[in-house]
Amino acid sequence: MSFETPLCEELYQVLLYKPEVSDYRLTFVPGKADGNHHFLIHEEEGQVEAICFKYTLLAVFEESHRILAQIQNGNFNNRSQSDVYISTLGFFLATPENRSALNLHEKAFYELLRRSNDFESLKLLKQELAIVERLLTSTNNRLNKSSSLWCLYRKLSVISKVLNFENPNLISVFIHSGNRHISNYYCWNSVRWFFDVVSLTEKDRLFEATQMFCFKNIKDASSWSTFSYMVCQQSRKSCFNLTDCERLGKHIGLKESHVGNPGWLVLNVETVAKRILNLIDTASAADWPPYHCLLAIYNEFPKAVTPVIPPSWSEDIIIFEKKHKAICLLRNNPLIPKEFADDLLISSNFRHLGYKKLLIQKLHKLNQNNITLTS
Repeated sequence: MSFETPLCEELYQVLLYKPEVSDYRLTFVPGKADGNHHFLIHEEEGQVEAICFKYTLLAVFEESHRILAQIQNGNFNNRSQSDVYISTLGFFLATPENRSALNLHEKAFYELLRRSNDFESLKLLKQELAIVERLLTSTNNRLNKSSSLWCLYRKLSVISKVLNFENPNLISVFIHSGNRHISNYYCWNSVRWFFDVVSLTEKDRLFEATQMFCFKNIKDASSWSTFSYMVCQQSRKSCFNLTDCERLGKHIGLKESHVGNPGWLVLNVETVAKRILNLIDTASAADWPPYHCLLAIYNEFPKAVTPVIPPSWSEDIIIFEKKHKAICLLRNNPLIPKEFADDLLISSNFRHLGYKKLLIQKLHKLNQNNITLTS
């Protein structure tokens, strides 16, 4: 029987093409490549785009599936771990949630690490990080939203701690993946995880990058939820992700914990709240995520948020309702009257001021509950 995996080996080379380039995009397109090419590489000004055709995707999957079946049947127990490692990459490309292929891949990778010296181990880690990062930042939602791949990325970060390697691409991976798919829950949930386990310096960089992303993507609910989580952690001090990091270390087979407690990032909450308020006003935000972020921060820091809500918000709402119509809310969403449905400016103002009205109502309700509880 043949154990040849030419497509998986080509995929391996494509994913490791110029690993030093952080702006790498794996793009999937329909059709079939011309000639004998299965992938195309396009470079321009420090950017690399690897193009995978649908025909190639199917062919890679068929090749991996054939090899996996042979391995599971015990036909290739004598094959090297490198062979198994490369042959499982085809499953990552097509069906990243295949647990059998994932377990085989991880087992082969860990065995290769165990047999390597320090220099070789670091090289293997960097290669595996590059492969996983480029899958997570691809244009295919099955990849950039794969819970298994994000979990593997966390495991690789635990190994990085053991090898004293600080991944320079960490933040760019989250930003690229977040840009590929709006409200990528799996990406931003991983950002929370990394935010808790990295050093204070990295926490600060991750916070600033997340804030910048949110302010450019007002509709992205997942990133805004993560942003509020970062702000509130200095009060909550949730250790769940630290515990999970230790659990992953034990799963990998590490005898000692390399996590520790990196500490909690202390932020000026009032300053953060003012930035969000300024964004809402200057951008005339007509989507709920930034308002919801403020509400979450208020729940944790009511004294810091309440003073920064400007009285002009209520005044603007009153003036608008007198001029047009009362803003009504249905299931926490502003309703746009039919007579204004075709007027984009007025419709947008109904949403913008409607969410301000909703936030004020919720803050008032929470404030009344706090007064009742403390009296």
